[in-house]
Amino acid sequence: MVQSLLDMPVNDLEQMLNQQKKRIIDLAKKRDKLRTELDAVESELATLGVTSASRRSKLVRRPRVKNKMPLHKAVYEVLEQNPKGLTIAELKDKVLETGYQTRSADFGNVLYQCLYNRPKMFRKDDKTGTYKAAGGKTTRKKS
Repeated sequence: MVQSLLDMPVNDLEQMLNQQKKRIIDLAKKRDKLRTELDAVESELATLGVTSASRRSKLVRRPRVKNKMPLHKAVYEVLEQNPKGLTIAELKDKVLETGYQTRSADFGNVLYQCLYNRPKMFRKDDKTGTYKAAGGKTTRKKS
């Protein structure tokens, strides 16, 4: 039966604490030994021209681009100026011309998601394959 810590004698508690300290010291030594071995393996891989995953994960990520307005508002403004509508490729060029910045490798897909997820703001003309402003400038309400 497990004894409550409050009911245990102080000597037993001290013994448990000492065991935990010893375990921590042993694990720290083991970690340091493994880290030394890993460093040796990584340096050997580096001499062979292989970059290790742990070194790649330490790369600093670039901060997210800050734009003057969210993408859906930039798209809406461009589509208001082009009442006949634009294809995604044309829309991509026009939005980037407004100064909107992105680091997306597939900005066309990002635009498609923006258009698709805001049916009250944008509509697609299936005959021409172009997107147009839907008229009502609705955005999600902030709670």
